[in-house]
Amino acid sequence: MKTLITTTLAAALFIAGTAAAHDHDRNRDRDRQRAAPAPELAAIQHLGKAVRRLGLSEEQKEAVRAEFKGLKEQVKPIMEARRAAHRELRELVTTTPYDADAVADLAASQGKSATELTMITSGTVAAVLAHLTDEQRAELEAMGERRREHRERMMERHKERRPPPPAEG
Repeated sequence: MKTLITTTLAAALFIAGTAAAHDHDRNRDRDRQRAAPAPELAAIQHLGKAVRRLGLSEEQKEAVRAEFKGLKEQVKPIMEARRAAHRELRELVTTTPYDADAVADLAASQGKSATELTMITSGTVAAVLAHLTDEQRAELEAMGERRREHRERMMERHKERRPPPPAEG
């Protein structure tokens, strides 16, 4: 009888621990997804990381910091508006009756904000590049090429690991 109770208790603890770990992984993935930047800002994040590796002079560092600070100030209200629009979209699609016109208007405004972000980030990239020497630009380009090659290798590995589709028949 003791063995049965002990075995049952051990199995219950194992199952509970596995379920808790699974929930943790799901929450981590959700948080990672939530923390992902807007596609328009991802390039800026990569540029910021790469520029730090270039060995900039103090004057260049200050100029680049000022460019990124200006970007942050310009982008903040746009991102807040995008988050509000996303919440509004969630409400629109869950209410009855479905209002396709309101969803279309919201989608159009999101498109305009994406365009605005692209214009702002492009200007910031150009301004940051203007502060670099020709050698630093060349190194930055080489970093980008290595990053692209690495990403392609990782995608190939992922394709190789993917199981084949089930056979029909």
